[in-house]
Amino acid sequence: MHFALNAYWDALEFELPLLPGEPAEGWRRLLDTARGDAQDLLEFDAAPLAAGGLQRVEPRSVVMWLAKG
Repeated sequence: MHFALNAYWDALEFELPLLPGEPAEGWRRLLDTARGDAQDLLEFDAAPLAAGGLQRVEPRSVVMWLAKG
């Protein structure tokens, strides 16, 4: 589980840590308070995979990624 909290007034990029070993899947974005009500919290299987190491986090928002081993 990895969290990013952006209290700044502009979007920021955060780098996701490398996953140890060979994870079954990569990081998935489960929580994003900048998205609309129906998309701010998703089930693991419905959450999008994070592409690349840097992830944009919108102003004044919280994002949570989760990876399964």
